[in-house]
Amino acid sequence: MTETEDLPGVHISELHKRKNTLRTLLVIWTVILIILGLTAIFITLKQGYSVFTVLPVVFLPGLIVSKRKLDLINVELKRRNP
Repeated sequence: MTETEDLPGVHISELHKRKNTLRTLLVIWTVILIILGLTAIFITLKQGYSVFTVLPVVFLPGLIVSKRKLDLINVELKRRNP
């Protein structure tokens, strides 16, 4: 069973808990990606292309997946509380 199929069966307090956890995770992911992006630019300018240049792109899907899960939780919460 996927997480989207599981959401209607989850208690509302658990949804709020997941929402808060994902929101914190998104802030942390965003800060890390900004730091990685700035570091990648700096290293690319100083030393040329290296593996550090693509690291922000590698970790970007984690941010996208977390944002998508948060959106699904928000939709479920709005559906339950009109």
